[in-house]
Amino acid sequence: MAVMWQNLLSGRRLMMLLGLMIIFTSCDVAVSEPLQHHRFQENSGNYNGNYNRISEPYARGLLERSAAKGSSELQDSAALPPKPDDDVTKHVNDTSKDGAPATGTQVRNGIVQRVPPSRPAPMYDKPTTHPTFDVTTNTRVLAAVGHTAYLHCRVHHLGDRVVTWIRKRDVHVLTVALFTYTKDSRFTALHSEASNDWTLRLASPQVSDSGTYECQVSTDPSISRIFQLQVVESRAHIEGPSEIHMMSGSNINLTCEVSGSPDPPQYIYWYAAKTLINYSDRGGISVVTDKRARTSRLVVARATLADSGNYTCAPANAESSSVSVYILNGEHPAAMQGGESTGAHCLSRISVAAIAVVVLFKRNSTFR
Repeated sequence: MAVMWQNLLSGRRLMMLLGLMIIFTSCDVAVSEPLQHHRFQENSGNYNGNYNRISEPYARGLLERSAAKGSSELQDSAALPPKPDDDVTKHVNDTSKDGAPATGTQVRNGIVQRVPPSRPAPMYDKPTTHPTFDVTTNTRVLAAVGHTAYLHCRVHHLGDRVVTWIRKRDVHVLTVALFTYTKDSRFTALHSEASNDWTLRLASPQVSDSGTYECQVSTDPSISRIFQLQVVESRAHIEGPSEIHMMSGSNINLTCEVSGSPDPPQYIYWYAAKTLINYSDRGGISVVTDKRARTSRLVVARATLADSGNYTCAPANAESSSVSVYILNGEHPAAMQGGESTGAHCLSRISVAAIAVVVLFKRNSTFR
């Protein structure tokens, strides 16, 4: 019986000893893991994925100090490794399939870091964006004498290059960028910001300004585009004689035609002396203008002696033309305009001719 109780006591001691060992082991692991995470944060640069075990008294002291501060952050984050900042660095596993760092990254102290992109090269250093001319602009320009002419040179991807205008007749530099290099103040360069258009402006052009002009870009070698300027004299012409005689009560009928103009006139005005009559309150005045045909017709109904004077056709883009109109009462001058008086005038001339023939015929009969 005594031997049995001795064996039983030995078995209980063995079980108690095993239980104490299990409890001690679990506490040791639970305490050591937060400490290893703390050491991982302090030595994250040399982290290799393994935790080093520490002594139990040191771990308990660390936990007590943390609890005294009222912080539980250490225990909450003990089960997870630290997450690196995705915007700055990546773990060493961020590599390409062949083991090399991914594109745009570099390895420093075992950590793959993103490399900021390099500054792009200026656009004019790329072969595909060298300066080029816009070939849709018109290179043949027709201008009227005295009316401002414009030569439009459009350049894409100019970069830091400069546009120069040259007159080919004497190889004279007219403008460089927006600066004028000629004593002729009629030439100026026009350009607005964010625009590709570099325009040469010629005020009050004359026929002698006709010729070839070059728009040049300062590349190496330089590129250029040729423009042809033709300056013409645009004039108005009123059909018929310069002096018109007509009977009172007839209709004044004048037709004006514009020639030599590069563009249709925006308007054609008629003047009686110095008075504009397109919109006169006189009544009986009609003006019909065909801009495409570049003609204008003036009709003054039932003319009186007060309607005598100079009549002028003045287009917007051409030299004006004038005629003199004389209104007569009962007289038959040599120059008469068609109208109600035309028939009477022709009849009188026929009568005079018939009388002259009869007189000549009688004289011939007498001599026989």
